Amino acid sequence: MTLALITFSYSRAQFYDFQGQRSVNNREGAIKSLKWFDRYLSSLGETEDSVMPKLHEIKGKDEFYLFLNGFVQYMVTSKKLSVNAIQTYLSFIKSYFRKHGFK
Repeated sequence: MTLALITFSYSRAQFYDFQGQRSVNNREGAIKSLKWFDRYLSSLGETEDSVMPKLHEIKGKDEFYLFLNGFVQYMVTSKKLSVNAIQTYLSFIKSYFRKHGFK
């Protein structure tokens, strides 16, 4: 017996609403995190729509974690964010990825 995997698209609006249920600050943090993520993707010449299928292909592999590390390094080299802000933004991004089926 095989189990079917259920996949669905989780929009940013749904993610913002989910975070907003906790607090207004959580919603704002989610918005800022995804803006930084978009900047990172733009620096790679990618968009979320173009990169998500590629990330699903490398899910759980070293390349996936190198991609996330690249995002952290991008934020660090911006010199505009504190270490605490980087940790917070990465936490939101990881939560967003969990909503898209990543662990």
